[in-house]
Amino acid sequence: MPPPSYLLRQARPDEIAPICHLLADMEPWLTLNIIAENLIKAFARDEMLRRVQVAAESDKLLGVVSFRTTLATDYITALQARGRLNTPSAPNDDTSAIILPDGGYVNCLAVFGSQQGRGIGLALLQHAEAETAAQGSERMYLFVSDFNNAAQRFYARQGYTECDRVENCVVPGRDELLLVKAIRPHP
Repeated sequence: MPPPSYLLRQARPDEIAPICHLLADMEPWLTLNIIAENLIKAFARDEMLRRVQVAAESDKLLGVVSFRTTLATDYITALQARGRLNTPSAPNDDTSAIILPDGGYVNCLAVFGSQQGRGIGLALLQHAEAETAAQGSERMYLFVSDFNNAAQRFYARQGYTECDRVENCVVPGRDELLLVKAIRPHP
């Protein structure tokens, strides 16, 4: 198989807004009604913890992965709390939250436009896993929307399994599946 024609590299600061506009025009962000401006705010709020890697050919962005190498449980706990707030019948305390060992966390993984099927998503995910393992984390977490069947199948092929379901996590009426994969930390 020939080597890929794209490079994986760290996203430049001037690429974050265009990335967020691309994300806002695709699933699951469309169904979740998450607009580019909100994505830009989220990226800025989390920039000290999050790494953003892109796949690019020249200056054309093909895909992105945004991830944390540690402190996944802080983010997961916040999303679980939001789900409880969005669910009127759920208890508003932390007793219903699942307790998880820490690890890395994939905030988002996306391949833009017609670039799917070239191995870009897999390369970006494997990069995030390798970076996370290099920092000593033993697992990688991510959320996938309950309606995003193609993403669920992709992650299952990569060894991710469901460990929790958060009802009404991002928006009322939509659940997020919390997936986890064991990764080997580098000595």
